[in-house]
Amino acid sequence: MANQKQVDSDALIVRTTQNYIRESYEARRERIRLNRLNYDIFHHRQDYAHKRPGQSQEFLPKQQMAVEQMASFVSQGLVDVGHWFNVQQQPGVKNNRVDSVETYLLLQRQLEKSGFLSFVSDAIKTGALGSLMIAKVHGKNVPTARFFTQVIDNKKKLFKAEKDIWQLYVELIRPEDFYPDPTGAGLYEAQTMWVDKSVVMSMSEGENALYDKSKVEKLNGYAPSDYDQSWSDKDRETDQSRTYSDYRVRIKLTECWGDIIEPTTGEVLYKNVTWTVANDTTLIAAPKPNPFWHGKSPFVVAPIVRVPFSVWHRAPMDAATRTNIAINELYNLMVDAGMMSVFGIKQIRTDWLEDDREVADGVRPGQTIRVSSNCPPGAQALQRVDEGALSGEALQMFNLMNAEHNTSAMTNDLRMGAMPSRAVKATEVVEASQTITSMFSGIAKAIEVDFIEPILERSWNVIMQNANDLDGDEVKALIGDSRALELSSMSAEDRFAETSQGNKFRVFGVSQTLNKQKDFRKLTSLLQTVGSSEVLLESFMKQFSFEKLLGEIVRSLDIEPGSIEQDEMDQMMMAMSQQMAQGSMQPGAGPDMQSQIPQASAGPEQEDMVQSNIPRSEFPGSPATAGQ
Repeated sequence: MANQKQVDSDALIVRTTQNYIRESYEARRERIRLNRLNYDIFHHRQDYAHKRPGQSQEFLPKQQMAVEQMASFVSQGLVDVGHWFNVQQQPGVKNNRVDSVETYLLLQRQLEKSGFLSFVSDAIKTGALGSLMIAKVHGKNVPTARFFTQVIDNKKKLFKAEKDIWQLYVELIRPEDFYPDPTGAGLYEAQTMWVDKSVVMSMSEGENALYDKSKVEKLNGYAPSDYDQSWSDKDRETDQSRTYSDYRVRIKLTECWGDIIEPTTGEVLYKNVTWTVANDTTLIAAPKPNPFWHGKSPFVVAPIVRVPFSVWHRAPMDAATRTNIAINELYNLMVDAGMMSVFGIKQIRTDWLEDDREVADGVRPGQTIRVSSNCPPGAQALQRVDEGALSGEALQMFNLMNAEHNTSAMTNDLRMGAMPSRAVKATEVVEASQTITSMFSGIAKAIEVDFIEPILERSWNVIMQNANDLDGDEVKALIGDSRALELSSMSAEDRFAETSQGNKFRVFGVSQTLNKQKDFRKLTSLLQTVGSSEVLLESFMKQFSFEKLLGEIVRSLDIEPGSIEQDEMDQMMMAMSQQMAQGSMQPGAGPDMQSQIPQASAGPEQEDMVQSNIPRSEFPGSPATAGQ
């Protein structure tokens, strides 16, 4: 009787899961259709079935370049900036046992090991083409090797020891594999994945088995038709042809997070649980409470372009994809027109030819055609009957469509590495660039606040939950032996309670990259204003530091300060130059000192030019200029 109740319960959960998936799938059908079209254009695939043999089928990668530009821009903000996020302790939270610096070091190291920078770049491309950036924040045990030597028989021998070390894993989820509650109520979130049966078997063994081994052993490979369709969609995204792998038994897993309701009454049977269904038929992981102590699902979902009251929102490249298709068509028509103007359309009188087999495959350039005596004197057996030419209207329409594409893709010709199609003024270029930069600023801030910051917060909570399984040597190297020992002596529950609260993760790397250009313009305007008046210059020197101002200018230009800082040799050369400059102006300076400065027989203009080559401090009032 107990087994029958379990079977009935399993069937109920499976049926509820199927309802969830069907409901979510129906709500996203139009979105998936747009995603497929976006990925086709991204991979330079376009339907040319309407073309006839010989017509041009070229492809201009406008949309792809816009996507790459967006992804590289965001990645640059996380790579080129030394510190792209910081940790702030919130007021009112007591007993936070890990300070901001230690939190930053531990989290930054785990993000590096998880390949976070590559993840962000791929997530931007997914959001630009598929509307959503979906991250799954969890962890996994990674076999880590340790090498050591021992002396055996008076000889050193190398040994290797392996140990499983817990590591943060931030996984990018395909939008086609993600099934959220389409109503926006957050009742459930589900992910489908295809896994080898051998992997599922390994996850059903051991002390911390995730799945029911007895049920996994009875699983067979999933239906080939559905499996082929799933991989067909993935091939479309990756532009990778599917290989034949019939020898591998693949299992479809549907991992769900959220609440389970009774299909007929709507009663909540389980709240905030996770469960897994295999092949849409078998419950291999019964509902269990959320294993994450932060109480949330592992998914962090955010769009690049938001649509109010929507779950799937909009992809930035939806419009750019269609304009790219139109640009390809116009470009191919112009190519065909150009070729037609050269080759043209001809008519031929085959009964006037000596041998009509000579033109059976067409008339080649430079070919000589032999005519028979049937051809009247002065008549043409071969005659061109068209006046093909590239029309100005076609070129004008192409330029117009190209401009519309740049607008929809939030870019312009200069950003795409091409000169504008018409003569433009410098003010127009600056205005267009500033407009696009302003739009990118809003998008960048949304990515930082809505996507990356929640990932950092959830990542830190997961790290603290699994801190006992971190690499001890690595933790000691990051925060010191005493602090690492203090944290390891705490229970996992106490450590999580005292470290997971009160941290505010602020991401600024992407928006800082945009602000650098604005900061440089502000600083140069300040210098021009101060330098225009001696009174302003004197007042500025009393209140502010030129050295700090120069440092701000260097940082706004994205120059690494360490690469241009003076070393000991530079300081010695500077001191020698200053001594020579001062000695040349003192009465009775010897000929040797004068010979160091090549200004003999120089006129007033040449003398100024020569002296300007003498190294001296860049700031007014420095020792090099104070006595002059």
